[in-house]
Parts: sequence; structure tokens; C-alpha cells
Amino acid sequence: MLVSRRPLKPQELVAATEINPSSTPLDHTVPDSSLDVELVVHVCGGLILLDHELDVMRFAHLSVQEYLETRKNSWGTIDA
Repeated sequence: MLVSRRPLKPQELVAATEINPSSTPLDHTVPDSSLDVELVVHVCGGLILLDHELDVMRFAHLSVQEYLETRKNSWGTIDA
């Protein structure tokens, strides 16, 4: 989400978090997925949420995004 060019739709975030994605980058459907948006939000411990009005995922608070932006320069590719 931090490096996305635009806010992600819920199904795009789920597809991006799959360990073994079954969809191509241009196909935003998630066939036979055991993940759902509620599970991804829960696992993220309140750091992200679903904006129902805009139907996009966003950070729960600006401070979360600011913290991640300050940390991303010190993380390696694998950590990020």
C-alpha cells in the first residue's frame, strides 16, 4: 500500500497478499482464495482499514503511513 500508485481496491490488496498468487498483475480477481479483506485487516492489527465509501484500502491513521515512510529507507528489499 505504501508504494502503490493509487489506493488499492480490497480485492487487489487480497491478491497482493497471497503467498502463491493465482492471478496475474493485470487480473484483479482472486479465484479460490482462502483470504478475504476482513482477515487481511485483522492480521494487520488495526494498521489498515477498508474505506467503505470509496471502496479502497487505507492506513488507519496518518501516523501509520508516516512511520512506515520513515522506516522504508532503512529496510532492505526483503524486509519491506
